[in-house]
Amino acid sequence: MSEVTRSLRQLFGAVLKEAEENPGFAAKLAAALPQTAPSIRAPRKVAGRTHGRRKAGAFDPFAAYAEGEAALRRRLEQLDVERLRDIVAEHGMDAARLAMKWKSADRLVQLIIDSVSQRSSKGDAFRGSALRMANHAGGSKGMRRQVTCINKSQRYNPHERIQSIGGSGWKRTETQAISEIEAGNDSYYVSRGGANVDVIVATHMGRKYLKTRNDGVSPDNLLALPECP
Repeated sequence: MSEVTRSLRQLFGAVLKEAEENPGFAAKLAAALPQTAPSIRAPRKVAGRTHGRRKAGAFDPFAAYAEGEAALRRRLEQLDVERLRDIVAEHGMDAARLAMKWKSADRLVQLIIDSVSQRSSKGDAFRGSALRMANHAGGSKGMRRQVTCINKSQRYNPHERIQSIGGSGWKRTETQAISEIEAGNDSYYVSRGGANVDVIVATHMGRKYLKTRNDGVSPDNLLALPECP
């Protein structure tokens, strides 16, 4: 066995082990791998098993997520392992083909939530870009503003700490900035490491908040900015 082959086996073995033990990593891996269908949501299948295919999911997790992450979690926690696997299979959330072996309902619930959250964020980003393009074609005079400072509240939760954002000669509350981004009017960015990173709207536990595209769940790039006067 060559050194390259041995190294590749060790690498893929480590990736598979982490995916089996970490639902969040498995969701990210599934999102990164090519899907069997080009659409974000896999088409619903007819109920009942045919030639080994699983039943249709008990409900649409994306519709439930629209009511908030907590609402989706409550509905998922009412299902057994087999019904959770049905949802995972129907919506192509197991590209690595590992989740079907899991026996823990909690791991499957977290995988579904992580997958839905990531795909929904991608969909929001696409819709925002489409709105900006439409406004540009229609002659909209929206501005692209650099965020250089923020105002924070005393709340511990990072998703609730940002009260307002600002820059040279302007300032917006978080609510105002979210409305402008979603309407496709003004857009915002942060300069990090010599590159411009877009500020986008994300949702956590049913609450919308601002973060940069490079951030994870927590809006770290914005929270690192100095306080606005």
